[in-house]
Amino acid sequence: MARAISNNTINSRQLLSVGRLIGHKNTDILIKAMHLLPDYHLTVVGEGPELSRLKALSPSNVQFTGWISDQELTEVRARSAAFLFAAVEDFGIAPIEALAAGMPVIAYAEGGVLDYLNHQENAWLYETLCPESVAAAVRGMSAEAGPELSARCVASANIFTEELFDKRFSEWVQRHWLEWNQTRRTNFRNNLGKAKMVSIG
Repeated sequence: MARAISNNTINSRQLLSVGRLIGHKNTDILIKAMHLLPDYHLTVVGEGPELSRLKALSPSNVQFTGWISDQELTEVRARSAAFLFAAVEDFGIAPIEALAAGMPVIAYAEGGVLDYLNHQENAWLYETLCPESVAAAVRGMSAEAGPELSARCVASANIFTEELFDKRFSEWVQRHWLEWNQTRRTNFRNNLGKAKMVSIG
């Protein structure tokens, strides 16, 4: 559900991250960036095997909530100024949900997010996956935050109709199936060749 763009409850220093706490999400980079952003606060929603390690890395301005209800997540989004994302994924649902809520996305400029995130339009993108780049992007976004930015975020999320989402998802499944099938064929040929060599020997 999109928030009201003029919502006075938004905290300009409140940041949000949502997702399973596993290695390839690169949540540790976001947490390390918070050491460089002592005047900001990050709420991390999610659970996973990295939780204990991430808590050990965290400064006092990072809060872990575990998984929360949809209603609670809506309320957290309504208070947050931006969504942090450091994973490299083919699509990424969480950033789109953030845009729909009027939140700009601060993301690593790799992977499927480049299909719908545009620097300084609905996102602040960083090209180097490091805490310093994340911190710089956060401060860059803060300088431009306001109702117009939120409106652009909502508008960019609206292009993701159910039909378009189904099309993108189907393309993703087909691409990965083709990659898997090609790998399977290659492995089969290699194993067959080895078997022939053993037989000849």
